[in-house]
Amino acid sequence: MTAFTIPAGVLAAAADWAVRAAPAKTVIPIMQGILVDAGDQVTVSGFDYECRATVTVEPIAVATPGRFLVPGAFFAAVTKSATKGDDLRLEAAGSSLTVTAPRARWEVPLMPLEEYPALPDPGEPVGTVDAEVFQRALRRVISAASLDQTLPMLTGVKITADDEYLEMAATDRFRLTAARIPWKPGKPGQKLDVLISGQILKLTGRATDSGTLTLTTGDHNSMLGVATPTHLVTGRVLDAVFPKYRQLIPVPDENAPRYAKVSTADLIRAVAQVSPAQAKGVFHLVLEVDGDTLTVKVSDDRKSAEAAVPIESEGKPISIRTNGTWLDAALDCFTGEHVTVHFGISNSRPMLFQGDDPDYQHVLMPVKSPEMGAAA
Repeated sequence: MTAFTIPAGVLAAAADWAVRAAPAKTVIPIMQGILVDAGDQVTVSGFDYECRATVTVEPIAVATPGRFLVPGAFFAAVTKSATKGDDLRLEAAGSSLTVTAPRARWEVPLMPLEEYPALPDPGEPVGTVDAEVFQRALRRVISAASLDQTLPMLTGVKITADDEYLEMAATDRFRLTAARIPWKPGKPGQKLDVLISGQILKLTGRATDSGTLTLTTGDHNSMLGVATPTHLVTGRVLDAVFPKYRQLIPVPDENAPRYAKVSTADLIRAVAQVSPAQAKGVFHLVLEVDGDTLTVKVSDDRKSAEAAVPIESEGKPISIRTNGTWLDAALDCFTGEHVTVHFGISNSRPMLFQGDDPDYQHVLMPVKSPEMGAAA
């Protein structure tokens, strides 16, 4: 038997977070469970062989320590339906869990604990980063990670680190993002070089945006962990070769610069203004730079729109097509007052977006013109 009392809101948040690591559909039903372990503290864990998510919360009291396995989605729904201000008493005995609130009661079937696999060990710490800085960089970088599971190397985020900096990068072949942040290695000379699923890393964004994150590696460097004092995510490292992305980032030509510096807010507004006229299907824009004006244009068979914004520019005029959705997502990654778009020597070269943070780079491939054929 296991019995403890805990605030409803605390348990609901823990269950909602852990269940995200449990598969919604699987040929192994036991993996849809979440593991609850009550001792001095209460831990709630979800696991799908690739990713583990564990959260530790403080109970009001633990009458009988123990552990049990419950259907994850149902348990999360039960705890969410309880009044947040109530205290819940949980009693697991035999084949069921009884959840009691002041004005409600639920019976939740238990799953066979002995059939549940052992959770992966988080491994050894390799370094620490500021949580807020890490999460901001991750949100920027992950926007370029692919969702195409047939190309697993492109669904991941490449993480490398040396004595001073940790760098993250992602690409789906048409976009490339890279961010560098300070970190503290666990020991002098500590290195890190892993490729991990972007979807797994997204879970860490629900852990905390303040304090310190500890990165760990385990199982002969085949697992990466991201931990706070209360939350832990571990994910299996992707066994795939990530593109050599650093050589794909354009280097602006200092001898023949070609760029446009524009107000971030102005460009976001211009994209929004022409969006109602977007064609069905793929949303393509044309960016025209001429002197001190950047014009955003969109058209299909019967609709067209354009919006102009003032800029600082250098170089010859340019007209370049791009994916409007990708451009919008790119601009969302820049929080500073201005963004500078560096163009290549022709409209077939990638564009490099840079803002006030020199350690963040966003590369966007142009779209082929209609006469050159369809583009992604």
